[in-house]
Amino acid sequence: MFNLKEDRSEMTDLSAEYPERARRMSAFWEEKHHAYRKQAGYAHP
Repeated sequence: MFNLKEDRSEMTDLSAEYPERARRMSAFWEEKHHAYRKQAGYAHP
């Protein structure tokens, strides 16, 4: 997780500093990923 406004080269990972936010972002991505795969007709692993 990076602050692209201040760290465009993605050198400082902020996930350890903001673990709850990182967890929520990861869960959101997983939810969307599974929904897109289902919509496209792929089975869940």
